Amino acid sequence: MRSQLWEEMLRLYFPIHDQDTDFMYSRFLSRENLQPVNFPMEAAVDALCLVQLGTTHKSATLLHEAVARYDAAVRTLRSRLAEADAVHDDGVLGAVYILGFCGLFQAVSTDGHAQRTHHLGLESMLLERGPEAKCSTFAQLLLYNLRHLTMAFGLVDRKSVAFNSPAWRRCASLTNGLMTDLSNLVMTVPGLLEARDNCMRQPRRQASKLLNLLICLTTLERDLQAWLVRWMASFDGLPYWLVNAAKFPHFMVYFADGLNVFPMAFRFPSFSSGSAQTTYWIALLQVKSTILEMIQLRCGHPLSGRDRMLKEEARECAANLCQSIAWLTQPQHGSCGIIRASGPLHYAARWYANAGDLERLEWCRRVKHSIAQRGIASLYADNFGQDVGTPSSGSHSCESSEAW
Repeated sequence: MRSQLWEEMLRLYFPIHDQDTDFMYSRFLSRENLQPVNFPMEAAVDALCLVQLGTTHKSATLLHEAVARYDAAVRTLRSRLAEADAVHDDGVLGAVYILGFCGLFQAVSTDGHAQRTHHLGLESMLLERGPEAKCSTFAQLLLYNLRHLTMAFGLVDRKSVAFNSPAWRRCASLTNGLMTDLSNLVMTVPGLLEARDNCMRQPRRQASKLLNLLICLTTLERDLQAWLVRWMASFDGLPYWLVNAAKFPHFMVYFADGLNVFPMAFRFPSFSSGSAQTTYWIALLQVKSTILEMIQLRCGHPLSGRDRMLKEEARECAANLCQSIAWLTQPQHGSCGIIRASGPLHYAARWYANAGDLERLEWCRRVKHSIAQRGIASLYADNFGQDVGTPSSGSHSCESSEAW
């Protein structure tokens, strides 16, 4: 019976026709790794299976049982965590990680906070182990996935990622190639955003720090664009192409009144490549909008002539993210598609909020509300589309060179 639940959960959670699924986090949730090694992990796996089935089939009975199994897993896990060797128990790590995914479902956590609480706790446990600790294949796979989740948290919080050090990169290294290269580039973005925020909080900003930060941002911008050239060259055809949005009827029902401001939508060769491409656009949008803000602070800066071009490039990134959502959220992409669409939607909405583009911001809000009906919470629920200080497309004031 349990194996049948697992099989059905995997079918509903993952894209049906894409064995590669999502390069960022889904490899851990596989048939082989869902074999429980202790009771907390067994209860966590049961809860994940039941909450997925209950959400898909809108079954109050299954959802009630899912919450009961989730609570049982949490209770037994608390007892185990009180023991000294808990951080070295792979079963404990697996249970915490899987409970985090349970927390993405509204039946368990309406705002998605449970997911973040579990995964930040898991981060602390792995940091306590340290990158030089002996690591099983199971724990390495878990770390590989958790690094990407902490990257997502870092982008939201604008805080550096603890797992970005060379030692942690070596510890988590499972594969080499373009997707690993992209992950390592994007991992550096949260730290640069944190540095920007720290500089802006100073009553008198130091020109040398701002200049060094700007150099780091423009270098990362160049490296991301160089990655894109290699990425595009790796395909026999194109890594994405535009089609009429009407080809996605599941999505067009959100705009029955004709208010769809994006009549075209992207298609991708696979779910994994679509996930990588949208991750690239998220990172590039963050980098370009931050560079734009910094050069607008000082008139006469050597990069000031780029502001109009940067604005257009950032606007293009935001539009690309929006035009990816219809494809990501197709029914055949399961819960994985809904989860992956929340990031592009959030960062596009934030750009439009800062730019004062109310029409496109309303489009993002409508899509967010519509896909929320699928029963999955968002990492970004608390600050969707909020202004965090990136520049608007309107007027701006320049500071003197002394203030820099």
